[in-house]
Amino acid sequence: MSLTFGKCQSVRPFFQKLLSRLPWRELLVSVPGLVVFGLALHYYWNFVSDDAYISFRYAEHLATGRGLEWNPDYRVEGYTNFLWVALIAALRVFGIPCPDGARALAWLVAGATVVLIVLLGRREQPDKPSWILLALAPLPLALTFPYQYWTAMRLETPMFAMLMLLGTYLFVREEEEAKRWQWPSAAAYLALALTRPEGAAFIAVPGLYLLTRVRPMTLLSGVLRQRRSWLAVYFGGLGVYHLWRIIYFGDLFPNTYYAKVSGEGLLTQGADYTFRFITERPFQLVLAIAVLLLAGAASRIGLLLLGKVALLVAVVIIEGGDWMREWRLLMPATPLMVAGLAAATQRFAAPQALPARLSTVAGVLLLCVGIQNSMGTPRREWPRALMGQRRGVLINLEGELTTVSKQVGLWLRAQPPRGALIAVNHAGAVPFYSDLPAIDMAGLSDKHIARVPGKRHHKWDPDYVLKRKPEFIVLNTRVAPISGTYTPGYWKGETLLAEHPSFQRNYEAVPRYWTWRHQDLAHRRNRGFGASYIMVFRRVDRYRKIGSCLGFESGKYGDYWSVSGEAFGKAPSTGPQGHQRVLGFAGKYLANSYPANDAAKGMLVSTPFKIKGNRLEFLVAGASDPSKAGVRLKVDGRIVLQANGRNDGRMRLNVWEVSAFKGQTAVLEIYDDGPGPWGHVLADEFCQFEVRAHASKAAGQMLEVKPGLLKKEETTIRLNTIKAKKP
Repeated sequence: MSLTFGKCQSVRPFFQKLLSRLPWRELLVSVPGLVVFGLALHYYWNFVSDDAYISFRYAEHLATGRGLEWNPDYRVEGYTNFLWVALIAALRVFGIPCPDGARALAWLVAGATVVLIVLLGRREQPDKPSWILLALAPLPLALTFPYQYWTAMRLETPMFAMLMLLGTYLFVREEEEAKRWQWPSAAAYLALALTRPEGAAFIAVPGLYLLTRVRPMTLLSGVLRQRRSWLAVYFGGLGVYHLWRIIYFGDLFPNTYYAKVSGEGLLTQGADYTFRFITERPFQLVLAIAVLLLAGAASRIGLLLLGKVALLVAVVIIEGGDWMREWRLLMPATPLMVAGLAAATQRFAAPQALPARLSTVAGVLLLCVGIQNSMGTPRREWPRALMGQRRGVLINLEGELTTVSKQVGLWLRAQPPRGALIAVNHAGAVPFYSDLPAIDMAGLSDKHIARVPGKRHHKWDPDYVLKRKPEFIVLNTRVAPISGTYTPGYWKGETLLAEHPSFQRNYEAVPRYWTWRHQDLAHRRNRGFGASYIMVFRRVDRYRKIGSCLGFESGKYGDYWSVSGEAFGKAPSTGPQGHQRVLGFAGKYLANSYPANDAAKGMLVSTPFKIKGNRLEFLVAGASDPSKAGVRLKVDGRIVLQANGRNDGRMRLNVWEVSAFKGQTAVLEIYDDGPGPWGHVLADEFCQFEVRAHASKAAGQMLEVKPGLLKKEETTIRLNTIKAKKP
């Protein structure tokens, strides 16, 4: 007992010293900002981005001992927020689910941001601060909808902004107080670099400040000696981290770099993104000008914060901006400028007489009103927030997508076989809640697709996805699939996959679809954007290929095709001719009757073959007019079937039912008889199949699933065990 009492006695002074060092007055004047922010975040309680579930999946795997893996034994760095993932995983170890842990972290860093704004304002005027101005200082940020929005979305964005402020505060304190230990600010900048890769660039701002403070090189060497622990902590920690991640993942850059940042036109996209941000959110520019005019070159804090804003804008332009609403990449500029304004108003108002202080207070209040009117939560929403209500998710970035994706993921998890491979475009909530191996068809968490040529969000490879034979493929459509038919047009990568012959042969829709609504400004321009639908396709084994396909992969017509006329040339085509555009042919060669123009005529005739299956499939494109060009099947010298393109160069699967001709001898004719326009034909890979009769359960029997229709036990996930009923 005495030993225990002694331990308590030794611990008590530590906590007493800790409590005595807390900035209680600054915490007290932070209360108005914290209250406003708390009401806003509670109002947007249900908001979450589908991309956040990518981090949750990595955090879940890390916390449960599977490591930072996307799939079992598949290490790919599909995240760009290591520290955020690690913190969520730490909370998950203590039993806090990843989505709830991310929300708690977001609230915590938002509160810390409010307090840091007050602390930076007080640091600018430590002797005679204006406490009223300090209490008002965080309100412009707390009233800003983009900051509320991205804090609620449970991504790392608010922590990235908070660490910028923390690094600035610690660095200024170290400079002003000449502390012996000058590594805390370096630790904050290191945490910033671990939160997002571009965070490593922001060490340049205090670094440049140190360089501009000295003139002779002898003084510079003195500063470097004084800051040696600062440099060692930052560069040593950053070097160890990158050495570990290169060894662990085997890549120099994160996979998201190849998926997002590679490509052409990034500078143009980034400049356009920044210009739209300034024009649509002009009060951000007002904030920057106010800080510059009020602080000028005399404020160390103002210069450091404005330097970070300038560097942030430059980084965003180089990266090419972003597609997400409310300016996610530029959002950290807002707390930086609000903190600069807090410091600037203290410098301007504190030494002045009462009228000057009152005018400054009035100016800040006017700024708050302007921010609220231009980019804050609508005034009609605040009564609901004050009453403790929560906003529906329809104004969210993806609307009900994450809610419905959770239902889809839990449904997939309950389907046999266990551990089935799935393929999905929105690779967030569906892979997380299904806990199944997943192919990210957009490439963020797939090394192969991320390195496919193309710009951001324009990378896909249907051949690669289908060769991996996923058991389930999740597709989106904007047309309700009441009859079980998928309508393309949601995303080009999904469209190409749905039109792929292998998909059409080997996948069929399950007899249900999920509806998710989305209300955004975009639906005013596109009336069909109000609702989208998720379909799941299951792999089926109904096809048996008969013999070899009749194609052109030998690179010559040879013994299988006889050629006449000039249209098809002396050998198969390797792709487009002239200004032609050809998409989707199989292998390296195809038949193409467009050597230079549409005027040439000709024909390819196959060697006679026996029809052994009940289905003949091939790819065709080109003329839609059968009098000009096309493909036909002849049995006993008469034409029994004919096919044409759609006046474009996209090779589409054409299916002929030939069971009526089974056992008979036939020939194929690929002909070009007419002039242009669109007086040519493209064809490839003629294959026979024996298809087992099977009536799809989806046809005419589709069950629509809306948010909230699943039973409680079907949407409950606890640790690694799911309570789900088989439908």
